[in-house]
Amino acid sequence: MNIAIIMLAAGKSERYKLQGGEHKLLVPIQGRPLIDYALQSAISTGLDTYLVTQPEETALHHLVAAEALITYPSRGLGESIAVAVNHTAQYDGWVVTLADMPFIKSATYLAVAEQLRYAECVRPRYQHHYGHPVGFARTLYSSLTALQGDRGARHLFQQTPYATLQTDDQGCIIDIDTPDSLARYLCFFP
Repeated sequence: MNIAIIMLAAGKSERYKLQGGEHKLLVPIQGRPLIDYALQSAISTGLDTYLVTQPEETALHHLVAAEALITYPSRGLGESIAVAVNHTAQYDGWVVTLADMPFIKSATYLAVAEQLRYAECVRPRYQHHYGHPVGFARTLYSSLTALQGDRGARHLFQQTPYATLQTDDQGCIIDIDTPDSLARYLCFFP
C-alpha cells in the first residue's frame, strides 16, 4: 500500500500566542523550531510526508520541499484534512497527524500505516487514551474530502469499524498548546 503522512499545521496558534506571543510551531528548542521535531519523525519513516499550512505562514513553508507543501486558507481542522486528502488522492491511505505533537515516534507512524492493510481506520492508544496519528484507508476518501470547517474526522471512528493500535508511545497523546505545556515537556526533547 502507498500511504502518505499528512501533517496539519494550518492552525493559528491562538492559545500559545495569547500566552507566549509567537507561533508555537516556530518556538526554538535547542536551536530548532518545535515543528522540526515532528517533521523529522514523520519524514524519517520513508513515507511521503505533506505539510498543510496557511498561505501566509511563510516561515513554515521552507521546512519541507515545495512538492510536500500544501497551502490553503483553511478555516479549520476538517477543511485542512479535506484539502490535503484531495491533494494526495493518488495514495491508498493517509496517516494524519498534528504538527504540535513533536514526540510521536517514527515507529508509531509506520505501525498505523501498516494497520491500514487490515482496517479502514486506525487509532493509536497509549494506556487508556486515544491519540495521533490516525489512519484512514482509501475507502474513506469521499468522507475525508467532504470534511468542512473545524470539525475533524473523529466522527468517522463512530461510523466506521476501526483498529486500535496499543502503543507504548506516550508521544501520541502529548501536544504543545501553551507555553506551560511546552515547559512541562521540555525534558522530552533530545
